[in-house]
Amino acid sequence: MVEFDFTGSAATVDGFDIDAKDLGELIAAFRRAPGALQIAIGSGSPDQPSSDQPQPAVVATLLQSLIYERVVDAELERRGVTVPPGDRDIAETQTSAVFGDSLDGEPELREHLVSSYAAYVTLDKLLTPPPPDEATLRAVYDADLDAWEQTCVRHILVADRAAADALAAELRGGGDFAALARQRSIDTASGTAGGDLGCTQRGLFVEPFETAAWTGEVGVLQGPIESQFGWHVLEVTKRGTLTFEEARGQLEQLSTLQPFTSLGSWLSENVPKLGITIDPRFGTWDAVSLEVIPVGAKPSGLSITPDSSATTGAVGPSTTR
Repeated sequence: MVEFDFTGSAATVDGFDIDAKDLGELIAAFRRAPGALQIAIGSGSPDQPSSDQPQPAVVATLLQSLIYERVVDAELERRGVTVPPGDRDIAETQTSAVFGDSLDGEPELREHLVSSYAAYVTLDKLLTPPPPDEATLRAVYDADLDAWEQTCVRHILVADRAAADALAAELRGGGDFAALARQRSIDTASGTAGGDLGCTQRGLFVEPFETAAWTGEVGVLQGPIESQFGWHVLEVTKRGTLTFEEARGQLEQLSTLQPFTSLGSWLSENVPKLGITIDPRFGTWDAVSLEVIPVGAKPSGLSITPDSSATTGAVGPSTTR
């Protein structure tokens, strides 16, 4: 059993001490709210088997969250920025959505989570560049017009050649494509939509379906065509290049960063520059993966720095805003 003494300093971040007492109190709060701990780090119990001592992994993970919280708070302080009410509202909403009623009875823990999330939101917004202007969007569109070419296809998929031949003959004889797709297609997803696969860019279909979708004459029935999924009878309903206005929504989506992408990149770049030390009672700092390694464990080499869907630490944001 590993025993922990929550006195003194647990870690130092660029000269700032994180008190072991604060870490101990955070662990104790999650001990009283096991449902919240399960949501936060995937473990419902913070303690070692048959002991009142916390698991080394829980200690390391929660200490890591305190370290990253300090990094974010320090950057906001350096910039002279306080968390605005709107970001606090975002944090309140997300904390309620993620943790539900698991924090009932632990108002201080809930406040800790909301405050840290709000700080993450604020810094992420500061680091995120403004949306591209009209000229930038237009330049991206004009740079590769072929990327905006689309073909619109509907198909009916059956299991064997005989069924496909019979189907093609029925369609060429005037059969209703949409009705037959709903009745006979084994591709139930498109079948319920009358066989419609929508409009797509190049490279999204399997061969030889891809070739037929891009070379077949618009409005002319094609097939039967065999693929690994079965036998297709298909029709190209439309083909062409999206105009700039038609492509605008996709252009804006492509150019808009997901929440916490900017923050994650900033942390990945700047945390290695900080002087971070861990009291060996609580683990070790891995400068490669930027994580706290639990007492008795070896570095995994895996990075836990934030990405587009999450921020650092067990109790940091894990949903988009």
